Amino acid sequence: MNQKKVWLLCGIVTLVLFVSGVSYALWQKVFVQENENVVTSDCFDVTFQEDTSSHINLQKMYPMNELEGLRIKPYVFEIENICNSNANYQINLEVLANSTMPSEKMKVKLNESPSEYLEKEVEASIGSRAYEVEKGFLRSGEKKKYEFRIWMDEERSQGESGNQSFVGKIVVKASYEPRYQESILNGMDPVLKEGLIPVVIENDGTVKKADEKEEWYHYSNQKWANAVVLEDESISYQNGEVIPESNIESYFVWIPKYRYKLWDLGNYEGLTSINSNKVHDIEIIFGDYDTVDEKSGECKTPGVSGESGNCSVGDYMTHPAFQAFGIKGLWVGKFETGYKGANSTSEAEQNINNPEQIEIKPNVYSWRNINPANIHLNSYNYKREYDSHMMKNTEWGAVSYLQHSVYGSRNSVRVNNNSNCITGYSAVTEPTCGYTGDNRDCNRYEGTSLNVDGIYTKRYNSEVGYFASTTGNITGIYDGSDASLKWSSMCWRRCNIYQWFFWTLL
Repeated sequence: MNQKKVWLLCGIVTLVLFVSGVSYALWQKVFVQENENVVTSDCFDVTFQEDTSSHINLQKMYPMNELEGLRIKPYVFEIENICNSNANYQINLEVLANSTMPSEKMKVKLNESPSEYLEKEVEASIGSRAYEVEKGFLRSGEKKKYEFRIWMDEERSQGESGNQSFVGKIVVKASYEPRYQESILNGMDPVLKEGLIPVVIENDGTVKKADEKEEWYHYSNQKWANAVVLEDESISYQNGEVIPESNIESYFVWIPKYRYKLWDLGNYEGLTSINSNKVHDIEIIFGDYDTVDEKSGECKTPGVSGESGNCSVGDYMTHPAFQAFGIKGLWVGKFETGYKGANSTSEAEQNINNPEQIEIKPNVYSWRNINPANIHLNSYNYKREYDSHMMKNTEWGAVSYLQHSVYGSRNSVRVNNNSNCITGYSAVTEPTCGYTGDNRDCNRYEGTSLNVDGIYTKRYNSEVGYFASTTGNITGIYDGSDASLKWSSMCWRRCNIYQWFFWTLL
């Protein structure tokens, strides 16, 4: 497969893909490009890949009805944005000068979109006329696959159509779409897939759709990126528009890939006591880089849990949570996973496999009394297109380390002391017997109704509530301490009732 590369100027690019030239008449030929097309610039890179076995090759073509047209074997191609920038694109069908059949006789269909006539004329790039077939948006790392069909429509081909040819080419134009990026992240900015809506959350909890061109996160100021999954994805929101809580199914927070400086290799033979002299910030460097043994001051991340490999104190090591799949970061559930529709603590105690019951929101009853097998199945099947899964110990650690760096709160994460296991609450004061104490009096547990403050426990969107966040503000991850015992894929369990888990999206 050959490649063509074109360097583009001024940050605006046009990608022209000669996918196929199609000739239609009673006798018809099809010409399909075989080469891969690549457009490259320093800020924008979109690739095109075709299925060479799917070439349209229709002989002795005649006017068709809708059902016959849909039976045509489609031409299959993919476009992918492999850069950090976003891209707008438009798919056109351009009519060449040697075409003799009127364009209005042709009907086209792209994927599951309704079939349509060639009526929306746009500016041509290579042909005498051009018609828009599709336009869309590609996020960083996003890929889209298309199946293209075209036929001579029988309703518009009455009368003289013999010895006429329709000759056209598919032309795809892509253009750079600027978006906000934070330099400290070194390219590990949030990766947004279709259905994951970037948001800004005001201090009172109001959620608004973020404008990706403007600042909507700032890790240097402990403001982490947030995104939501909607209940009704058919509803679209404009930048800055409020997204009502009733249409939010789940909240997620972005954890960028990083390497950190080792301060202790953790080779302990038993329990240790707290040494306040060793309390310090964890030094972190963001970036899409895997540390290696061969470079001074760093070491390769050991592949086995508990091993130190060739690492020494003072070396930088890529956090193991980011070793798999070449990921740039993790989308982590912002709150404990709740049981959708539960009206009481007991209604959320369901040991079942039903991912449709998942919600990750504040002020809902935490889904509890569920065994690890069902936790795995629910999380795995929740959003398969995002690689949703039960959180691993290493991923929990990645959140904890980031929280204890200059990019997080660097304080103890205040316990969720709502005894009714409602998500997003925070204790008014630090527990006097420690976070592992079993005495609920000294830990000041208190039960409330949904969305109601108590005397000793307050909601997430308050000055007290911020203490339960990993950032010390509303942009962080909540419920990281108590509320219900935490499950991850290799975790322990203290009792049958109090347990919970994060969900992560890669």
